[in-house]
Amino acid sequence: WSNGTSIAYTRDWSITKAQVVISNLAINGWTYAQNANAPTATTNFGTIVYTYSVDGINYTNVVPTTAGGYYVKATVETTSNWNGTSETTTFTIAKQSVTLPTLTTANSFVYTGNAITVGTTTNALYTIDGTTNTNVGDYNVTYTLKDTTNYVWANGNEETATAAFEIT
Repeated sequence: WSNGTSIAYTRDWSITKAQVVISNLAINGWTYAQNANAPTATTNFGTIVYTYSVDGINYTNVVPTTAGGYYVKATVETTSNWNGTSETTTFTIAKQSVTLPTLTTANSFVYTGNAITVGTTTNALYTIDGTTNTNVGDYNVTYTLKDTTNYVWANGNEETATAAFEIT
């Protein structure tokens, strides 16, 4: 040693685990039936694994596809070299907008004694009821979305839509 001795010295030392930090976790929501957006984040150690949840408690690696609000969790697991951590944020899959149906024929008819059927736009996303009537009166064609979990009318309404016509 520099002091001229050859005595053995013992020093206690340790290497402590590093703390993982996950930063800038983000995900842009999307609209139902569109491609899912991938989450992004950065970390100082390890590999980020993303999982998803509808309730913020139970997570899976399956990317959600149904309209609604969700959580995404970014996790780096603990190893012998670092203490893992996780961060969570929310995102939304919006309902897809459906164009409001319209009549494709006149909306006023003269009574003939025979059944009168109005023409209307059609779409596999909704059912149509009330297109045929015979008697004098005011009527509504009723359109009902088949899947209100994932679709909404263009006016924001989830209830039935109607188009009026009359027989005079």
